Amino acid sequence: MQRGELDFTITLAAELAEDRKHLPLETALRFLPLVAGERPGEYDRWALR
Repeated sequence: MQRGELDFTITLAAELAEDRKHLPLETALRFLPLVAGERPGEYDRWALR
């Protein structure tokens, strides 16, 4: 997330989620600025998750 690379972050999160089933809310919320910058049309969908 610190690099600002949304696709890489999604891949990493998917690997983590397989082990834990869900990401911690704090981590999930950190996705929103990346989504807003790279995929603004998907922001609402991500925010509602």
